[in-house]
Amino acid sequence: MLGVRFSSSCYFWRAPSCSAPPHLPATKFSRFSVVLRKMSGISYGHSLLVLSLRVDWKGKAASHREASEKMSRAITVFRKYRGEDRTWAPQHSQELDATYWEAMRNSVAIPERLFVKLKARHLRKVELSKMLDSNPGCPVLLLRARLFWSSLKRVLGRNQ
Repeated sequence: MLGVRFSSSCYFWRAPSCSAPPHLPATKFSRFSVVLRKMSGISYGHSLLVLSLRVDWKGKAASHREASEKMSRAITVFRKYRGEDRTWAPQHSQELDATYWEAMRNSVAIPERLFVKLKARHLRKVELSKMLDSNPGCPVLLLRARLFWSSLKRVLGRNQ
């Protein structure tokens, strides 16, 4: 017996390839099984379709890519006019202002709930990059651990 019998008409089957219960003919059971599998596949496909339409992955990716390109162009202009003292001359202020606002117009806003998390991630990457510049042969995993422990020690040392 392939199933566990709890009552005269209730079976729990171990695998979908089991034989039909005694009260159903084998052909009806196999047809029912095939139809059930096809219907579950169709409903799964439809749920993925609805999810992709609601989320709009391609649209979000395109808007993020466009915002990244705009910001890259703005950074190039800002670097072009930056002086030796790392400031900008007043005669370029209007062009820099226009460049900044052009880059920010219709760019994707960072959600408020993600801002701190993304900023912390960016600052960790910057610090890790500085550590890697001064220690190029050191494994990144070890540098990450050192950054974590030194930051933790600084934070805990301030609170005491």
